[in-house]
Amino acid sequence: PTPLPTQTPDTAELTRQFEARILAANVLAYDEPDAQGRLVPRLSKVLGGMRFSGGNVVNTNNYLGNFDRLLRSGGWDLVVMAVESRDRTELGSLGVLDGIMNHVNSGGALIVETWNLDEDQSALGQFMLSICNAHVEKDWHRSTGNYIDFYIPALMPNSPVFTTPNTVTMPLQPSIFWQGDAGDLIRIDPNGHNRILAGLLSSDPNNYGLLTSCQDGRVILQTFSTHDYTLYDTVRLWQNMIYYTLSNKFAKK
Repeated sequence: PTPLPTQTPDTAELTRQFEARILAANVLAYDEPDAQGRLVPRLSKVLGGMRFSGGNVVNTNNYLGNFDRLLRSGGWDLVVMAVESRDRTELGSLGVLDGIMNHVNSGGALIVETWNLDEDQSALGQFMLSICNAHVEKDWHRSTGNYIDFYIPALMPNSPVFTTPNTVTMPLQPSIFWQGDAGDLIRIDPNGHNRILAGLLSSDPNNYGLLTSCQDGRVILQTFSTHDYTLYDTVRLWQNMIYYTLSNKFAKK
């Protein structure tokens, strides 16, 4: 007998299946906005608005012991660490180096927000720079109330980070909370597969990054503070970053 031809899904069906895989991802988050409790965490709003279904999505908030234990258990598609508190001057003080390294080296997606890499000598801080082939070009310091100096434009405006699944209005407009150290301006190796998506305007596209895509988009390093920008824009940006890193993880797989 003549075998029947095998039907292949059309593009729309493949897109639907891919999106379903993203929304069924296993996601682990740690959110430390401020040790003194002055700031409302935003990751709970971010994750709650993303229609995740079928996977294991756990936001440990700022309960570090729970985050460390769950991180070590493995099986996460994406790990998110938003470490904004000025009491946390080094990423290494979290004590999660081995867990993060194992996660990234096994192909997991990762988003890290941090603000003090110029002074962070910890192994975890250096690991984040190394996987982005980056170094800190300059500390981003706020000495005046001139808000216009702290707008963040998109340097790659067509990136899905600004368009999918939400449209993010760029530049990000400041709603400043933190005074003094505002973050770090990153320089990346121009010969790699890493890209600065947003940062200060420069004639060099590999310099002055504040939002950097690394490891072919599987990792994002954010070196400005979420609560220095408006709630609406940052929630939508975080959701796009989550979608972007998971998309790149599963596409490569």
